Amino acid sequence: MSKDQCIAQYGRVTGQCTFTGDSDETPSDCDCDEYPFAATNQGAKTGAFSVKRIDASDNRRAGALLGDFFRAQRVLDADEFYVDVEPGGASPASKRR
Repeated sequence: MSKDQCIAQYGRVTGQCTFTGDSDETPSDCDCDEYPFAATNQGAKTGAFSVKRIDASDNRRAGALLGDFFRAQRVLDADEFYVDVEPGGASPASKRR
């Protein structure tokens, strides 16, 4: 399947994710994660985004936490917020002992 066919079948984010080519990717139990978050105005719809295949449970947990943040902080459509990435943040569940 070509990259264009993947994008047509799976959507812009997931279709791109199929072809990242990183050596640490596993073919199963993976989701496609994107940044900026697809749920934001700067999300993947603009075409300027980054994708990475990650552990499915990590991605779904992060999505749930993002949803909790939106509700707790009452973030509405077009509300601005900033993301501050801390070095050495939490490790993915798949790499925890």
